[in-house]
Amino acid sequence: MRIGTVEISSKLALAPMAGVTDAAFRQICSELGAGYTITELISSKALCYHDKKTFSLLTQFPGEHPAAVQIFGSDPVCMAEAAQIAMEHTGADILDINMGCPMGKIVNNGDGAALMKDPELAGRIVEAVVKALTERPMDIYAGLERLLPKGFTALAASVEDGTCYLNLPGSVVSLLPEDSQKQRIMLEGLLNSQCSLEGVEQVQILLNGDYQMLLGTQPVSRPLLPTE
Repeated sequence: MRIGTVEISSKLALAPMAGVTDAAFRQICSELGAGYTITELISSKALCYHDKKTFSLLTQFPGEHPAAVQIFGSDPVCMAEAAQIAMEHTGADILDINMGCPMGKIVNNGDGAALMKDPELAGRIVEAVVKALTERPMDIYAGLERLLPKGFTALAASVEDGTCYLNLPGSVVSLLPEDSQKQRIMLEGLLNSQCSLEGVEQVQILLNGDYQMLLGTQPVSRPLLPTE
C-alpha cells in the first residue's frame, strides 16, 4: 500500500483515536503488525499557541515510521502554521487533516466533519497546508546544525517571532559532561551560536519534541537568552 510516496508494508493501519493512540499504544500496535501509525487528533490552535500539553501529543516512539500526525481546525492560516510545527517537531512522514470527527465539541466550532458542509473552506485549508509544507524553506535554518556542539544533531528547528524552537534528540543527554559548570558553558555556547543567526533572539530547547524542565542540570523550560 502506498500513500503518496510513503510505502506501507502491512495491510494493518492504525486509525487516530482521541485519548487512545498515544506513543505507547502506537508502539504496541506497531510491534503487533501495524504498518502505519498516527497520532490522536491534535488541535491546530493549541499548536499555534505552543500549548505544552498539546505538544506532548506529538511525542513519537523510537523509529516510528511510517507515521502520521493528524491535526484539526477550520482556520486555513492556523492549520498551515500548525502543520509546519507538527512536521518539524515529529519528522512524521504524513500530515493528516481531520475532516471526519462528528463529536459535538469539534463540529460546533466548524472543525472535523463540519468541513464537509463547506467544501470551499475545506479546499482552502488543504491548499494552505500543502503550500506551507511544500513551499516553506525547509533548509532555511540548516545553518543551525553546523553551529551545534560536536556530536549534537537537531531533529528540527523553526523560528517564530525571534524564538528558535530547537528540537534535539533525547540522546544528546549522554553527550553532556557530568560537571554542571561544564554543562552551563556548553549550553551558553549553544545559545550564543544559535542567536548569532539573523532573526534569532532566544532559544527554546526541546527533546524529542517535548518541553523539558532540565537539560542535564540546566533549566530549559522556557526560552533562553544568550546572556542567561
